[in-house]
Amino acid sequence: MVTLSEFADGRGFLITCPPQIDVRDFYEAKKALEERFPNLPSWYFGLVDMSLVSEMTVAAADFDLLLERDRKIAQFTQPGFSVAVIARAEIAFGMARMWQSSLDNVGWDIMVFRERPPAEAWIRQRVLATFSVQLPPFDLDAAVSAATAK
Repeated sequence: MVTLSEFADGRGFLITCPPQIDVRDFYEAKKALEERFPNLPSWYFGLVDMSLVSEMTVAAADFDLLLERDRKIAQFTQPGFSVAVIARAEIAFGMARMWQSSLDNVGWDIMVFRERPPAEAWIRQRVLATFSVQLPPFDLDAAVSAATAK
């Protein structure tokens, strides 16, 4: 199950993915993101943790729906909104890079990483440079625990 949580004192969101995922799961998570978090326009960043993903099911039509959903979400985010994706497996990394290149024109600053520390450092640097906001320490484990408890 894909989990969604707001974290960093309400300054961003975290999407965490299970080892096996279908692109439709991402679509549903993004749809829920809009519905569950009305303060999305005030966020500075998103972090998508696909580090456990080892299998993905991707249908072209579902991927297109996901892109459409993200373009809609981008209309509500701040200019310069940053998204870091952590993807270790080749399938997840390749899909994340394809997603990144497909959204070049939405106004998001997107980067794909293999490991969490450089992704977190990049988010901190981008948010500070773009919004002059110093982010609090990230506690991703607590954010995931809170999301799964709901």
